[in-house]
Amino acid sequence: LPYNEGLFELYDESFGIANKQIWSVTQDKNKNFWFGTEKGVTKIESSKSPFDKLGKVINYGIKDGLSSLLKVNTLFEDSEDNFWAGMNDGVFKLSKGSNKWSNENLKIDTKGKGIRAILEGKKGDLWFATYGGGLIKYNYKNKETKTWLMVDDNEENGLKSNALYALVYDPKGFIWIATNGGGISRLDIEKNTIITINKKRGLLHEIVYCLTLDKNGLLWFGTKGGGIYSYDGKKLSNYDSKSGLFSDNIYSIVCDNNNNIWVGTSLGIDKFNQNSKTFQHYGKDDGFLGLDNNLNTAFKDKDGNLWFGTVQGAVRYFAEKNINNPIEPLTYITGIKVFLKETPFPHNHQYTYKQNHL
Repeated sequence: LPYNEGLFELYDESFGIANKQIWSVTQDKNKNFWFGTEKGVTKIESSKSPFDKLGKVINYGIKDGLSSLLKVNTLFEDSEDNFWAGMNDGVFKLSKGSNKWSNENLKIDTKGKGIRAILEGKKGDLWFATYGGGLIKYNYKNKETKTWLMVDDNEENGLKSNALYALVYDPKGFIWIATNGGGISRLDIEKNTIITINKKRGLLHEIVYCLTLDKNGLLWFGTKGGGIYSYDGKKLSNYDSKSGLFSDNIYSIVCDNNNNIWVGTSLGIDKFNQNSKTFQHYGKDDGFLGLDNNLNTAFKDKDGNLWFGTVQGAVRYFAEKNINNPIEPLTYITGIKVFLKETPFPHNHQYTYKQNHL
């Protein structure tokens, strides 16, 4: 039986976070936590112990150089310790050692085409997933920019949607791309070619919200209405509510240190055990107070704890506190009431038919 006391901790405005709507969670090289919210960026200094409350809180808003729209869709720290914020009207950079954000000119109009995800390839190359403007590669050293856009259905080499939700870097030299209505695409960075997994290749649910790789390099992704899929390069495997998922709309996904796949939905979170092929659900009754997860906010920190961005704040899951107790509890009967009156237990273990309200 699971022992869940202290398993989850909620960080919201009462803790100092700029806004309880959390759209991004990440951790820098010094183990400080960063949150993209509806009203700017919050940095919280890490504590010495992974089980302690976090430390000093710093909030960044318009006065610190961020867009007046304030909503931060994604945060990313590059290899040179600069921080990048993807917003609905562009990309903003916090240079190492600076306290001011600046609007980075990508030489491409990204207004109204919100930046949904950021990752780094070769040193200096950043990749931006936009919602409406396709995929952008930007080298922040030489300022060169390149864009990949949607192509016709009869063309193989290209995206099948310009509205992108998520990116994940594959050490094999690929970037996997989650799209709105175009399935998942795989960019071969060296060959500069794109292939797409959609209905033509057996993917029945082409709105893909989130992606992750497990410890074996297997790709997992969450869809709208179709639960989760895994893809090994040849075969798709699907797990949905018929398999035990609490909801088929998957907003976020992450792999833990034990190779379990965790997903965030509007009804809490579910853990998928790859060995047993079973799901375990955590909702409000289990201590997961955020309940309604936001898109692409699941994150594993350097201590192996998991974070989920929700409409109620950032929820931290303490992996080491999830203890499974194999000993079944003992049940003792210490008294009996019949019609709300204390009654001795009968010697023959039987009551009359009139004594029918225990």
